[in-house]
Amino acid sequence: MKLLRHFSLVLFAFVTACADATAPGVGPLEGTWAAAPEAGSPSGRYERLLTFRNDGTFTSEVRSYGIYPGQPRDQLSGYFRTEGTYGVEIEGNGMVFHAARVVSWDRFYGANSPEVVRDAFPGETIYDDARYEVQGPLLTLRFTIYPADAPEPAVLVFTRAD
Repeated sequence: MKLLRHFSLVLFAFVTACADATAPGVGPLEGTWAAAPEAGSPSGRYERLLTFRNDGTFTSEVRSYGIYPGQPRDQLSGYFRTEGTYGVEIEGNGMVFHAARVVSWDRFYGANSPEVVRDAFPGETIYDDARYEVQGPLLTLRFTIYPADAPEPAVLVFTRAD
């Protein structure tokens, strides 16, 4: 009887641990991270920010500046922001990003055009198959993108911004 109870406790602990293989961020991730600006085409630039909060929420935002003809280089052209929850593997360097809300705005529709806000689709994620590494002030995020018919690896390197 004792052996059965011990086995039941071990099984319960194992099932509980497996049920939540990821947990809200811990340690060095919290805060805001900025990727190096990317050149826009034919002009302007794109800036990417990734913010982690210790409550397990994140914000990923891409802002464009000066991409429209005749627009000043530092004038906001648009933004695309994903908000949601994230988790990190308890052991390892895997991450999951579950989108909850997507917010966008584009100057193309006028300087006073409203933001477009939508709830994320069920199961919507970003940075698929993400792996992360923090070394000093750098966060390297490796993930999968799907630009055409086949998945391709992608890498973003962020610098701590706060």
